[in-house]
Amino acid sequence: MTTQHSEGAAALVETLETLFPGCSVDVGSHTTASAMTWTFLPDAASPRLLLPSRPRRATAQAVRRFSAAVEKREALLRWGAGVGLTLGAGRFLPHSVEVTDSGRESILDHLAGVYGRQVAISIGVGTPRTNRKPVLGVFGQDGALLGFAKVGVDEGSRHDVTQEARSFDHLEGRVPACIITPQLLDMASWEGLTVLSMTALRTKPGVPRKRDGQPPQGHMQQFSKAFGNGPTTLQASPFWASVRSGASRLAGTPLGPHFSSAVAAVEHCVGDVVVETGGWHGDWTPWNMSWNGDRLALWDFERFDVDGLVGLDAVHYAVSTVSRGRTPTFDVVLAGIDLARRSFVNDGTDVDALVTAYLAAISLRYLERSTGLRGELIAPRAELMLGALQRWLDMPQAAAGLG
Repeated sequence: MTTQHSEGAAALVETLETLFPGCSVDVGSHTTASAMTWTFLPDAASPRLLLPSRPRRATAQAVRRFSAAVEKREALLRWGAGVGLTLGAGRFLPHSVEVTDSGRESILDHLAGVYGRQVAISIGVGTPRTNRKPVLGVFGQDGALLGFAKVGVDEGSRHDVTQEARSFDHLEGRVPACIITPQLLDMASWEGLTVLSMTALRTKPGVPRKRDGQPPQGHMQQFSKAFGNGPTTLQASPFWASVRSGASRLAGTPLGPHFSSAVAAVEHCVGDVVVETGGWHGDWTPWNMSWNGDRLALWDFERFDVDGLVGLDAVHYAVSTVSRGRTPTFDVVLAGIDLARRSFVNDGTDVDALVTAYLAAISLRYLERSTGLRGELIAPRAELMLGALQRWLDMPQAAAGLG
């Protein structure tokens, strides 16, 4: 790698070396007519994806990945880029990577067995974070998008990939008709990696005008209630038992005692509040969903928990939406909480108790992540959310029993 190539480019090249064992990987501006060639999009300085050079239609399809978070202007740019790539504009992208065949089985061979045909792949790894992993777009030789594969390459990513496979087992036959999810095709160990293969979803950019600015509250409730067992008090719920168990696991960590104290304070304030049990997606955000008329395509089930509470997804959606692209602070989190509180209709939900439960659960998630591989990357967010929980408990509504 030369100095013009970023950390992201280096991570993508390392991924190629992992997915094509024994192969030679050469980075340069010009390549031969090799069948195993990828191009950095947009370039090696700030890559988002590695695009397969062939087939061209697959190259184009790889940039047409949409979600409800993609606005009209960006969608038009992606469609335009797709047209250009179909016509061969990919050869003008500045940096390419060529893989020389070693004769050993590669990820292409494995995925060909899963999808029943020869395939091409796009490759993304995202930014450095605790759950960083290769995500592959899988395409047929005609360029059609067949599905996606997630690859567990280390302790953290293997855990997430395995957890998502378990989630698909829970989802089967229970997802309401208003929601479409990917289907699990295969979960396998290959060359020491964990590979989860799934179908693709048809996605569209943006949000229908009638839903602009509103979380998909009705869809969230139907999804969550499909896994529920009726009402109970917060402290008697399986959800809260999991939080208490997490507090015990964190006892020996620097922030563990602070979290345990917060958990005790939550039980004192709202432990007797009646909540409705239900599953929660765990990361329901605009960038993990897409509207198809009145139905909703939903993906990324690594954080799904069958033992959740109805309403947790709505709080997470609001906090994540407000926080995206902003410096994380307590005021930003509070702005997300305010948005969440306004999104609930008068259905008897004790919204402030639900917010309290959410802050405890999300603090636990980040605190546990901060003790694992690359934990230093999530530690600031863990401290922020624990601090938000503590400050929320000290606010007037908490002192008064949250209502």
